[in-house]
Amino acid sequence: MSADGLSCHRRAVLAAGLAASLPVPAWAGAAATGLAGLADHAEQLVREQDYSGVLLIAEAGKVRLGRAWGLRQRAEGLPNRIDTRFNIASIGKMFTTAAILRLAEAGRLQLDAPLAAAWPDGPAGDLAHRISVAQLLSHTAGIGNALWALPPAQWEHVRRQTDLYRMIAKAPPDGAPGERVSYSNDGFVALGALIEHLTGEDYATHITRTLLTPLGMTSTAFGGAGDLQPNQALPYVRDLDRPGAWRTALAGNTAPACAAGGGTSSAPDLLRFGPAWLSGRLVGPAMMQAWRSPAKPFRDGEYARGLQVQRMNGDVIEGHTGGHHGAAAELMIWPQHDRVAVLLHNGEVEPYWDLAHRVRTSFSGLYPAEQDFRHTQRVAALVAASGPEAGLAAHAAAPGRRLRASLIEALGNRAWHRGQGDAARHLLQFNVALDPKSPDARWHLAELHRRSGDRNAALAAYRAYLDLVPGDADALIALERLGVRS
Repeated sequence: MSADGLSCHRRAVLAAGLAASLPVPAWAGAAATGLAGLADHAEQLVREQDYSGVLLIAEAGKVRLGRAWGLRQRAEGLPNRIDTRFNIASIGKMFTTAAILRLAEAGRLQLDAPLAAAWPDGPAGDLAHRISVAQLLSHTAGIGNALWALPPAQWEHVRRQTDLYRMIAKAPPDGAPGERVSYSNDGFVALGALIEHLTGEDYATHITRTLLTPLGMTSTAFGGAGDLQPNQALPYVRDLDRPGAWRTALAGNTAPACAAGGGTSSAPDLLRFGPAWLSGRLVGPAMMQAWRSPAKPFRDGEYARGLQVQRMNGDVIEGHTGGHHGAAAELMIWPQHDRVAVLLHNGEVEPYWDLAHRVRTSFSGLYPAEQDFRHTQRVAALVAASGPEAGLAAHAAAPGRRLRASLIEALGNRAWHRGQGDAARHLLQFNVALDPKSPDARWHLAELHRRSGDRNAALAAYRAYLDLVPGDADALIALERLGVRS
């Protein structure tokens, strides 16, 4: 296979096969009897947790479940559709990985060689001699996330990955190369810049020409946060200063789509990509093996090279997650069962977490992370009703289970948004009780006290936060607004 992608013949065959196996009308109501419970659970999440998105599942090339819920644009009342475009965030890392592995397959680079071997005069300087392309793919190069720390105005309109990379190539390292998995968007920006250097094309053009167009992924696009596509779902978050109201999160999604993610795509498009990846049509066997290994521990599973891996009850689930303000996405692939699932969401993250867990357990059975998630939900319900002490006792009675602080925080904010002030306060106080040294827990409790008008409690909570994060500008501004000068 050439570095440029599929041959003309294979492009034509692939396009014809996809058109035959994925007829658009079938998505509207296809649901196998065995998946009815999964669809019912999604309906429950719509009613109870504000779920808004798409779930599409196929096995052996046949759509088994395809449904859309919620609104893609709330103000206009426009509903999500199966083919609605969503922000897919870090799922785009799989596109970048495909391009890099094709270049390796064509002999344009070596995965385990230093970055400098493929780009001798690149902007990374001496660092390029100490990190490899494989380490960039596996988040083990010791590179952090400096780009996201820059003022958005400095880079939100930049499109070429080379220009983005020059802004952060000399940033301080996050660790020693090869030491550990440390998730790095900067590392994938570096890979995007390498693609531009080796091909002479900008990243978006190269990925579109060599990957998206041959696969018929016509709804997948790259652009900035303000570059809205037709039929695109806007990202939404709860407006906690106006309980009951929602606001678009476009202001929090200023990053341009890049080699680290942030493009838009649809469930049908990702259902084209998943089977192509699964069948080895993107790269040959040797590069597929390189894509999948070596996998190292990461979050609740493992990370290989541009690929997340979960192993549960004898099953392997491969793919990638993605998330940003008001958007969440996941591509799941079961190699043993020729199954692909796509989840896309344009709201707060907790209903996406819930549905993603339910999809996995529906096919692969219970696993520890899902059990911890359900345990957290049960404890949180008790805390909301009866207070933190009840939750601490319930958790102590379940040895071996972990609580997810991020879920408790989200449930506390949701309770406040729904006018359940006591429940919100109980939940956010519970998070502080679980980890008094957590800046996030302290901050969200302080914000709740401010919103509820409890000035003294807010002052105490902001000061407790500043003890953990001295000099934090946002906290100092909050104190000034409460009449306290630093």
